[in-house]
Amino acid sequence: MRTVGQERKDLVALVADRDAEWGGLSVKQIEEKIQGDLNSNGWQGRSAVVVINPELEIWVWSSSPHVPRLLGTDWETIKDLGHRRNYWKKGEIKPSRPKELLVEALRYAGKDVLPDYINNWRKK
Repeated sequence: MRTVGQERKDLVALVADRDAEWGGLSVKQIEEKIQGDLNSNGWQGRSAVVVINPELEIWVWSSSPHVPRLLGTDWETIKDLGHRRNYWKKGEIKPSRPKELLVEALRYAGKDVLPDYINNWRKK
């Protein structure tokens, strides 16, 4: 659990797609495994895990107000980050490098990012 002074930090773990590296686990199994690990490490009630099927990726990058709210920012900032880092080309409907942009947006918003945790868990 991480705190800054008396301020509590919430954590969002997003797993962008499930593939062969997850050993055939279902979306629900992946969510439950990661959430269980987060809960046992002090994040219970302050974290959320979302596993995104590749077919649903387009929804994440649509104009839905839910994604920026979850990330703690707005679409203008997300798109600007994407353009500056070359993750989202101007005029495209979604970023060419969605995972990288997601991590960048989380970091920009001051959220904890767990790519090492996710990559290490996949190897277990």
